[in-house]
Amino acid sequence: MKDENMTFGQFIRSKRLQSGKELTLREMGEQLGISLTMYSEMEQGRKNPGEFFDYEKVAGLLELTDEEKALMYDLAARKKRTVPSDIEDVMMYSESGSLARMALRMTNAGIAKEEDWKEFIRQLERKKQEEEQAK
Repeated sequence: MKDENMTFGQFIRSKRLQSGKELTLREMGEQLGISLTMYSEMEQGRKNPGEFFDYEKVAGLLELTDEEKALMYDLAARKKRTVPSDIEDVMMYSESGSLARMALRMTNAGIAKEEDWKEFIRQLERKKQEEEQAK
């Protein structure tokens, strides 16, 4: 199953088992300051991460790449039907967030298409590469 098709719980379970650290459910719970039961319930998809769940700590424990960490935030938000917590501030309280919401609404209305988004992302990736090469 592709990572993006997993639930949040399936994702963190998969990454825990693949991490090579042989972390148990109990150890994950202890490291995160939550009970074994709560952590197990999240992996099984029966509980959502709470408001104070430490996603950054999970990412560190599981040695997630930036891409995997972003996916983890997205999967958790999808489960709760909210904006991913790593981008909530920019999405909801900044000028760029206002523009992003407007663009998403245009997509919802059928004005912007998937190819438009792909081209926009390619432009941003080129800009990032140019900036990295200039350093």
